[in-house]
Amino acid sequence: MRIKVKTSGLDSLQRRLRTMEAGARRLHGRHEVRLSELLHPGFMRRHTQFGTLEEMLDESEWTVESAEDFEAIPDGPWDTYVRQTTRFHSWREMQESAGREWMMQKAKTELGL
Repeated sequence: MRIKVKTSGLDSLQRRLRTMEAGARRLHGRHEVRLSELLHPGFMRRHTQFGTLEEMLDESEWTVESAEDFEAIPDGPWDTYVRQTTRFHSWREMQESAGREWMMQKAKTELGL
């Protein structure tokens, strides 16, 4: 014995899946993100003793007025400062965490989650 079943709403589901697929394509690959976007105030408040990246830099022993000034900070002392003022063990770990959070937020937006 066979029973006929009528389904509805699949068109809507297919549109949603196509939208998610397009979003996934936009997420794929490498992304260049400004440091200020990665280390936004929300991230800084949750993970550091500062409200902004600028505050973190201002409170440090280095004078940072340009990207070149920031890049000139020695890695070892900067990692020590990061370890002392954040929940991270290194600058790299802090950036990676911020990158993961950025990616998750971007995925929620792009995939409509």
